[in-house]
Amino acid sequence: MARPAGAKSEDTRDAILDGALAVFARDGFASAPLGEVAARAGITKGAIFLHFPGTAELFTGVIERIGRLFRQRVLSPALAETDPSKRLVTMVHAYVSFVRENPSVCKFLVQALLDAEAERRTAAERVFAQSGGVVAVMLQDAGVDYVSSPEAVADAFLAGLLGARVIGGTNGTGRADNIFEELQAQMLRRIAHDEPTAP
Repeated sequence: MARPAGAKSEDTRDAILDGALAVFARDGFASAPLGEVAARAGITKGAIFLHFPGTAELFTGVIERIGRLFRQRVLSPALAETDPSKRLVTMVHAYVSFVRENPSVCKFLVQALLDAEAERRTAAERVFAQSGGVVAVMLQDAGVDYVSSPEAVADAFLAGLLGARVIGGTNGTGRADNIFEELQAQMLRRIAHDEPTAP
């Protein structure tokens, strides 16, 4: 039985976004070869513009896809837990796994944070503010103590994950994995012992 046209169109759109994520993460935005994005998606370069009128819309599509992936792979498993402490522990594990398994997402967001165009920087900052806000609420709900604010703890955790990916490389092995393990262990100790770290 043939797939509905809408499903095929959505698959093509997702393939374009996956290709754009990989190419943007590697090359940045201004110099990213759209021909390679198309090749990764298995379409012609012109077909990209059937789904995205321009590169700004393509960038926005990638940001939205990252948000959907975050909700599916980090937020949904955490919210399935009814106990606030278990929810936070699940979120920590899921977030570390997400960053470990999706190095292009991290590199893409770093590229956007450092981009010369304010609109792209603002979009990336919004991603971090939203995900940090979710982590901060989970910290508060679980009653985890903190030195300055739950937002600061959340931001430190997210910055550590992003930094681990940047410092440790994007291949997901060795140094990055060691940093991920340490960050996860620190956050889990904090949850288990409910102890603030000294300033």
